[in-house]
Order: sequence, then C-alpha cells, then structure tokens
Amino acid sequence: MRLAALCHDTGRGRFANLRCKFMESTVTTTNLEESAATLLLRSPRLSVSLVLELLDISDAEFRGMVRQNTTLSALLEQRRKGELTFAEPKLKACPGCGDWFIPYAAARFCSDECHKMAAIEADRRCSSRRSAPAVRVNRVTAQSQY
Repeated sequence: MRLAALCHDTGRGRFANLRCKFMESTVTTTNLEESAATLLLRSPRLSVSLVLELLDISDAEFRGMVRQNTTLSALLEQRRKGELTFAEPKLKACPGCGDWFIPYAAARFCSDECHKMAAIEADRRCSSRRSAPAVRVNRVTAQSQY
C-alpha cells in the first residue's frame, strides 16, 4: 500500500517501469557517509583512521568530503585543537535491584527483568491490600471498668 502510494506508473503497462519517489530523493550514499562520519568523529575515543576503516572510506574520498562539508571540517578542526570533550555518563540506581546503570532514554530500570520483577512486586502489594481483612472499628465508646 505504502509503496504503491510512493510510486507512479509511467504509462507503459500496469507494473512496468514504475518510478519511485524514493529513487528520486536527494539521499545518496555520500550524504549517508558524511552523516555517519560526522557522528563517529564527535567521539574523542575514536581515531580518524578507525572511523575511515569502519565506514570503508578511502583517504581521498574523506578529503573530498572534508572539502565539501563545512560541518565535517569544523569537527576535524575541533579534534585537532583538542576541544572535544568526553560526555560523562549519568548513572542512575535501579529501583528494582539497586545496581547502578546508564539509563537509555527514560528507562527507570536497568533491565527488562528488573522491570518485570518490580511489576510483579507492585501487583503483589496491590493484591495484598485488596485481600487484607477489613478492620472493624468498634463504635461503642470505651467505657471504663471502674
């Protein structure tokens, strides 16, 4: 359905020569490589040679990218000056097990297992409140035994 909406018929037959808008988009592999290189080079832990090896880019291709992409060239200049800093992870204590972990997005627990165990304990507490015997309050005023 979605592909049919993105494609249009060129008039040479029902399914012949469909031309998709995805093919006409401006996203190219060089744009993706530039974006990936920019993201990887933000980390001071990764060397430039390691980034080139990971992306399978030659030195000549990388130099061409740096000439064309001002963001990439500014990032390399920051690396050269040593201005890139390590982003310290914010540790959080897991309410389920008490271990320290680095939360991803808005994660409250360190793992799915801790989340499940906390849900089980919460259900147990709720059910124990519901099943607890009702305490009757004696409305008779306390009379002294004198």
